[in-house]
This record gives sequence, structure tokens and C-alpha cells, in this order.
Amino acid sequence: MKSLQYRLLLVAIAFLPAASSAHAAARGYVDKSAFVALAGGEQAVRVEVSIHKTLIGILCAGLDEDLKKIACGLESIEAVVLEVGGKERQAELIEVIRKTEKMLRSRGWERVAFVRDEDSEVHVMILNNDKMIDGLVVMVMDRLDGELVFVNIAGLIDLEAIQRLAGQWNIPALEGIELGEEE
Repeated sequence: MKSLQYRLLLVAIAFLPAASSAHAAARGYVDKSAFVALAGGEQAVRVEVSIHKTLIGILCAGLDEDLKKIACGLESIEAVVLEVGGKERQAELIEVIRKTEKMLRSRGWERVAFVRDEDSEVHVMILNNDKMIDGLVVMVMDRLDGELVFVNIAGLIDLEAIQRLAGQWNIPALEGIELGEEE
């Protein structure tokens, strides 16, 4: 009996890395580790959020249909806010943001927003699939506060459901989302 339990434990341990990294295989997933490492590792992290498919599935159970269409297709939601060192480190992180954007564009992502002023730089990218977004990345470097924000939402986001909710909740900025032509 102990031998069987031991073997089952070994099998479970063998599958743990695959289960914990399953979100990495999701279309729309972008690894945040380059930002964390360059900012100074885990000691630079102010906030970190990682919500993956299992927890998302649990949270979806009680949602109405439109919210389910938005949330339940998601594979993962990851966010990190990092404390960044001096101007030199900030410049390095801006370069990592630009390289990340270039890499994402080469993989079919589109830039939907870019804002730069003397104090900050904001990049918003999506991986688009006609009426669905397969991924969203937001990268913000705030030179004034010395913070970097990285957010990645991987999985399917239903634009029609977002548009319906915008109408119900009276959110004007979302009501004008243009959807692709019907085929």
C-alpha cells in the first residue's frame, strides 16, 4: 500500500510543473520575469497578482451570462508593480518595454494605445482575433514615482459581451468598440 501511495505521490509531483506553467502555453500569455529581474528581483516587487484558469473558473460560477463571456474565457491574469531604481535603471526598463513591444508585434500583437510624456510612458497591446481578443498587455513606466507596472491578460475576451455590458452600465468609452464585419 505504501508503495502505491509513494508512486502516486511521485506522479503528482511530476505533473506539478506542467500544471503550474499551463498558463504559459495560453495564447496571449507574456512572461513578466524580464521586468522583475531587471528591476532588482523579488525585493523590487510592490504588488504581484497571479490568477490562473482554475481560480478564474471558480470565480465564474456565480456570474451573469455577459460577465461569464468576458471572464470565463480567460486563461490567466497577471500583474506586477515594481519599484524601480534610479534614472539608469528606468532607461533600461524602458528599453525592455520597447523590445517586448517589438517582439509582440512580430508575433501578431497590435498596439492600441501609446502615451509618452516627460514623466511616463504607457504601452497597450492586444492579440486580436476578429471579435475576440486573445491577449492584452499593458506596460507603464512612471519616472516620477519610480514604478513599472506590467499587466497581462491571456485568453479570450468577448468584445460583443463587453459592448453589451458597456451599454447596460452606461460606460461611454466602451460603447463605441468597433467589431469586425460579419461574414
